[in-house]
Amino acid sequence: MQHSKGFIAYLIVTAALCGALVMVIEVLGSRVIGPFFGVSLFVWTSLITVAMIALAGGYVIGGHLSDRKSSPDWLYGIIMVAGVLVILTTVVKGTILQISLPLGLRWGALTSAMLLYGPALFLLGCVSPYVVKIAAREMNNIGKTVGSFYAVSTLGSVVGTMLTGFVLIAYFGINQIFLLTGSILILLSVIYFV
Repeated sequence: MQHSKGFIAYLIVTAALCGALVMVIEVLGSRVIGPFFGVSLFVWTSLITVAMIALAGGYVIGGHLSDRKSSPDWLYGIIMVAGVLVILTTVVKGTILQISLPLGLRWGALTSAMLLYGPALFLLGCVSPYVVKIAAREMNNIGKTVGSFYAVSTLGSVVGTMLTGFVLIAYFGINQIFLLTGSILILLSVIYFV
């Protein structure tokens, strides 16, 4: 199925924003988990481990799903659910952190990171294979398509990391940033569906 240049541009925006918001979630995670487990090597190890596992799982499942359900409706539905999960972290974080506390520094940090951020990051991991599947119109340009979308997503991640660390945390509360992140994901989906 051929897609318009405008829609391909929207896929590029989707890849960049989702890449950026993955890093917003990861960097903010240290601010949420840190007060309970300290901003230590264990917290950062837990956050990075959870992000890598969740994203890897999302890549695999997103790849399989995109082969079966290649409609952009599925992609933007996944993004919308990820946005809802990000917003829900503002509601459940206290409970999850309290439940994880008795597990100790290492396992508590890992468990809380997995429960709080794993599901949304998993869904955001599904985005990359989906945008590539939708954008690749023919197999002889698959390498260029994959390379371009992963580069855009990674550049988005750089922007998301710097924006969170240098600007957002300095001027906004953690809950506000999570609400903004979730809202952007939901808005990205709503714009597509409208």
